[in-house]
Amino acid sequence: MAATKGNPGQYTYYTYTPPARDTDQYWRLGFSLLAFPFIVLAGTLIQAGRSITAYAGGVASGLGVGRGDTEELSPRLPPREWEDGREPAYVQYLFGQAWRDVRHTVAVALRRQRQGIKSEFERVQKRRFLPPEDDAPDKRNAVIGAAQLTAIGTGLLLAEALLFVAFVAQAAVLGLLWAGVIAFVYVLILADSALLSMRHIHITCPNPDCHEVVSYPRYACPNCRTLHHDIRPGRYGVIHRTCRCGSHMPTLLMLGSHRMTAICPKCKNPLESNAGRMRELILPVFGSPIAGKTQLLAAVAMATDSLLERAQGQVEPADDPSRRWLRHAKELHTRGGTVTKTTTASQHAVSLQLTHNGRRLLLKMFDAAGETFQDPERIRELRYLRGGGTLLFVLDPLSVPALWNGLGDERRRQLEPIRAVTEPLIVFQETIQTLHQINIDTARFRLAVVVSKADVIAPEVSAARVGDDASIREWLGGPLDQGNLVRSVTHEFQRARFFLTNATLGDRRTHASIETLTSWILNNEGISV
Repeated sequence: MAATKGNPGQYTYYTYTPPARDTDQYWRLGFSLLAFPFIVLAGTLIQAGRSITAYAGGVASGLGVGRGDTEELSPRLPPREWEDGREPAYVQYLFGQAWRDVRHTVAVALRRQRQGIKSEFERVQKRRFLPPEDDAPDKRNAVIGAAQLTAIGTGLLLAEALLFVAFVAQAAVLGLLWAGVIAFVYVLILADSALLSMRHIHITCPNPDCHEVVSYPRYACPNCRTLHHDIRPGRYGVIHRTCRCGSHMPTLLMLGSHRMTAICPKCKNPLESNAGRMRELILPVFGSPIAGKTQLLAAVAMATDSLLERAQGQVEPADDPSRRWLRHAKELHTRGGTVTKTTTASQHAVSLQLTHNGRRLLLKMFDAAGETFQDPERIRELRYLRGGGTLLFVLDPLSVPALWNGLGDERRRQLEPIRAVTEPLIVFQETIQTLHQINIDTARFRLAVVVSKADVIAPEVSAARVGDDASIREWLGGPLDQGNLVRSVTHEFQRARFFLTNATLGDRRTHASIETLTSWILNNEGISV
């Protein structure tokens, strides 16, 4: 109400004027309502982009790109020794670390995304719904605020949908990659196994009181000597594995694992150098005590060395015990002498690496004491017999009653100290029977029946005109009354041959009969000498 003043003495008139309305407020409300869907649409796209960018930044940060959370990226340190079935080696990336990295990067990315959403929400709330601070312009607008909050929510949903598709695709690619690596691992293992099978490669422990047929050895790290139980492709590496100390180890024989120190898993002692790289020829010798087994093996080793030297080949000891044994045998070969009788304790195998015309062969000669073959329980302990190969049955002709009784009294007195007491048929049958009891197929072996001490019974040999396989069989089966032995050999072994040998060492030469026996052994293994 406004007052209007007139002349003196006149009435004063008052006029009512209504207050002016805030038309700007209505305009803002109308504009806000019209802009609401556009703000939501644009804000959704912007917010989705921001969420995806924040997620991508979090993934990069989690992977160590730029500054960020990288504490989980370091692989877990493996145990120092074999522990709870775990090797002292780093797990191959796709078998463990990859999934840890995925979980970590997703967690970091989601945390970044939540922080971005929270910051944007607080910004909208402060700007559109709360009174301004100090002299700041008042930009409160509930409609615009509601549109922006809606955009934040719908943008987040859109981003999560897109990221879920991307995550599924990422997981599928990683899964396919993992499956491909698994398939590649099995292909490598099968290829390595097939190669070993085609080359007929197996490993027999040469160490005393063991002689186990090793399906797969353990390997010592070349750097820290830590023992690894199984280095084949798998959880701890495909082409190579990384030891706890950081050294790389090849996983396959074809990749060079034979250059590392192989360990027998049973006795924990080292195997020969290059174990598993070349085919093994197991050469066990059996017979009664004092039959001449140890002397025969020494003569075979000398003949092997001589034959390969003439054929431009090479013989090398595979380990230190074999090196010492071969050096001693060569000394005896030079000056003449007799090899010490084998004790009842298990002996270290004599391992010789043979090379000829590109072919490589590991000859392992096992010499058990004759007393072993008089006890079935001791025969069972000769585990190297499970590996197959060539058996040498040493037959002392002096232990054959028909020959021994035909000698004069004076010769019997002279030869009594070097005569084996147990008859050959008894030793042979007990050994073969025990092999059958422990499920060893004699058909896997070749047998050389070695009639020893030919120099001692030279007159009898000359009179019987004995020399080759057929004549030895006739002599044993006829005049010497060993027909059961000859028939048993023929029945048990499809590949058997009889030899008459003189294993005397001396004059830097090996008797021709030993070289004939050695040639037969090596020729069957593809080394023609």
